[in-house]
Amino acid sequence: MFQLGDFFAPALALGHAIGRIGCFFAGCCYGKESSLPWSVVFNDKNSLAVIGVHLHPTQIYETLGNFLLFTFLKFYCRKKHKAGMIFAVYLIMYSVLRFVVEVFRGDYRGIQYFGLSISQVISIGLFIFGVFIYARKSSI
Repeated sequence: MFQLGDFFAPALALGHAIGRIGCFFAGCCYGKESSLPWSVVFNDKNSLAVIGVHLHPTQIYETLGNFLLFTFLKFYCRKKHKAGMIFAVYLIMYSVLRFVVEVFRGDYRGIQYFGLSISQVISIGLFIFGVFIYARKSSI
């Protein structure tokens, strides 16, 4: 099972990066208002984003983060490792990326738990699970 996770982890990161490009074009998963020079403005009335407002391009943040994660995992795969280590690193790094990107999200994220979105809560769980796998595999 861990070998399968190791095999698919880089592809998951790459697929997720490509998927977020689709989110950007659709205007979903948009960010909070921003005055930063790289903020984006959606003007298409069919966009799911707020129209005419400068927003954080959270879809692009996650796209770039996932491309970096994919690149890192591809290089990490070349090193000798125990089964499950690549998958664990993917879980750890992706959960951190997602937790941080969620801070900048402006779309409705559902019920919050202790001020955290459901995606952030899930990210914490994935992080703990990834650290558990990594620690367990490192000690074997």
